[in-house]
Amino acid sequence: MFRRLDDGRYEFRLQQEKANEVYLVVDFPAYEQTRIPMTRSRSGEWVCRVSLPDGAYFFRYWVDGHWCLDEAPHECDAAAFMTSSVMVKSQTSPEWAYVG
Repeated sequence: MFRRLDDGRYEFRLQQEKANEVYLVVDFPAYEQTRIPMTRSRSGEWVCRVSLPDGAYFFRYWVDGHWCLDEAPHECDAAAFMTSSVMVKSQTSPEWAYVG
């Protein structure tokens, strides 16, 4: 799950209570794939907050050595060849939209 915060950053959350290590992996336009460490919240969710300029992004989570998707966090094996995606627009536009 993700949402835009009041300060313009995006917050990504993943429910994986048993995980030991979780990363948000984002394909930034015209850049290398970026792995961003997530931290466990008190509620047990994994969280990270990032600034994203306008553009389309493809992302998935790396959970203890396995890929997971935002839409199906407990079906990790299927995520090896798939990604989740989000379109980021200016602050006056709707917060987000899934693409593809």
